[in-house]
Amino acid sequence: MASRFEYPKYLRALQIGIGIVTIAAAVLIFTVVSILAIALFILGSGKIAIGVAGKYLSRSARAVSVGLGILAISLGVLALTYPLFTSAVIISLVSFGLMFIGITTILHGVMHKSHSRLSRAFDLGMGALTVVFSVMAIAIPSVGILFLMVVLSTGFLIIGIESIVAGVYGPRRRLGTIMP
Repeated sequence: MASRFEYPKYLRALQIGIGIVTIAAAVLIFTVVSILAIALFILGSGKIAIGVAGKYLSRSARAVSVGLGILAISLGVLALTYPLFTSAVIISLVSFGLMFIGITTILHGVMHKSHSRLSRAFDLGMGALTVVFSVMAIAIPSVGILFLMVVLSTGFLIIGIESIVAGVYGPRRRLGTIMP
């Protein structure tokens, strides 16, 4: 049997922090589109203001600033006007990222022979569940954006809880973790 070791406290604290941030992302996923759209609107307005009032800039730099500001505002307005489309694009990108997290969790379960069978089985199950959720979100857009958001939020929630448990209990008593 391989000897057990204790993760450093900073790594366990990092795992807890990552878990908390991931859970917060799961809870806040429904407001992301509006926040990004408003941010684009504000940033675009700032770029236009710099382009109009920035006498220190060359004429071409001012024109580019105004043009990109208008583009940012337009994208922000489109995101607010068509939140389902915007959500679908964001969800697709996040789904691919979540799929990569699931694959690495599966690899973690397969490759870390020093961990207990239960720990490795938990990693394999969590990774498979995460990959299934992400593939569902990518492959079945007809089921509706709300379902996709719930599926992705659930995936993030599971990963967050698992990371917090790994950070609190450490490697000796943990069931599994996405962290090494």
